[in-house]
Amino acid sequence: MSELQGLLTAGGYPVTVAASVAACEWRKSLWNLAVSGPCALLDAVNGAILEVPQLRALAETLLAEARAVAAAEGVTLSDADLERVFASTEKTRANYNAMLQDLRRGAATEIDFKWGGGAAGRAAWAVSAVARRGGAARGGAGSAGGS
Repeated sequence: MSELQGLLTAGGYPVTVAASVAACEWRKSLWNLAVSGPCALLDAVNGAILEVPQLRALAETLLAEARAVAAAEGVTLSDADLERVFASTEKTRANYNAMLQDLRRGAATEIDFKWGGGAAGRAAWAVSAVARRGGAARGGAGSAGGS
């Protein structure tokens, strides 16, 4: 146990040590990629991803692309990592995510920070790869904004 781990544990904070910071970054960026961005663009609650079949398909396509990009970098994302995105969305289905709230207020979003570098930037590359190929968007996901 490192000195920092010892101090945090002694202070009553649960400590988990991850084997890979890159894998943690990827796992964190998955929800932003599959839920936050699309729902912000569509002015929709998080649950739209679960309720609108075309949006669910888009999210699944984005996650598959992100998994492929992560794998190319040596990071393995499991089925459970991807499914966790939908489980988390279920818990926050009625919420308007922070990116959408920022857009509604006319405030700057975290998009440059989240998608500008690191795993999130690479995940944004995955989004552009889907867009270049037509991906799930061909199914009309953008038309479901008011649903």
